[in-house]
Amino acid sequence: MAGDHIPAQPVDSDQPGLPPEVATSSHPKIPLAVTHPHVDLDAAACIALLGIPVDDVGFLPASAKSLPEAWQGARVVDHPLGHKGELSPDGTQHSAASSLPEAQDLVGSDFLQEIEEHDSLGFAPPRFSLAKILAGVRAYYRNQGLQDEVLDRAILSTMLVVLRGLILLERDSKNRQLRPMDPMVEVGHFRFALRVGESSSEWRSYDKEITGFIYHHGFNLGIVRFTGRENPDLRLLAADLPGWFIHPSGFLACWGSFKAPATEPPPAGTPQNAEELVELLRRRFQAKQTDAANPSNPPTQSCF
Repeated sequence: MAGDHIPAQPVDSDQPGLPPEVATSSHPKIPLAVTHPHVDLDAAACIALLGIPVDDVGFLPASAKSLPEAWQGARVVDHPLGHKGELSPDGTQHSAASSLPEAQDLVGSDFLQEIEEHDSLGFAPPRFSLAKILAGVRAYYRNQGLQDEVLDRAILSTMLVVLRGLILLERDSKNRQLRPMDPMVEVGHFRFALRVGESSSEWRSYDKEITGFIYHHGFNLGIVRFTGRENPDLRLLAADLPGWFIHPSGFLACWGSFKAPATEPPPAGTPQNAEELVELLRRRFQAKQTDAANPSNPPTQSCF
């Protein structure tokens, strides 16, 4: 409830023990929990399970090598420096929420299963309708002792954020044909949007035939396969991209991302820009597809 904790204050950039990427952001000086920035479903679920107020959460890039000294007592969740999901022998990286002690009474629930699938596979069939989400919001506030008009206003305060956000997504999707499209590049029968010089975390919608996008922003360089697509399997690039992060489910290969921004160029001998990454993709994926269909046909060039 309001007044139970002190709102987070901006951190002084000269505070000892804080790395530059943390010192320049606003966060609690001594957080109760720490997770990665650009919060995904797993990170949000972990914080929900811990029951920690939002103002007491600190954010640390997944590429950070150590916790700030003042943060040593915090619960670190969905982060390599703390509680991270279990890694199966087959290489599947499971969600952090699924193995939290606070989640043991939820094992087998739709809640944990959807988070687990989304985190480990990159997508999950939705299990919760908008009506059930509203029912969950109502249950939460009733559990806090709210009732009558106070309860209704609390429900609206939460649901309006969700619903207005969904309205924005729907309008963006309907209007995308009215905006200039990102340039496209073809790799065999895959089509990728190119996003050069902008953050990979900026949301936008694409036509259904687009496989994913390739981004290059600062030192960050990578390729993302969209939710629901099974190919290409980007794990096949592992031998060509030493030092890069390859998601265990094969939908992401990157040197730097919105969760773990790169602070230096990619390793020598690996792609240094989007054009070189596209060339690598064509060598690994397009050649096989072209040879299988008709060995006499040269690779199709597009954009690069």
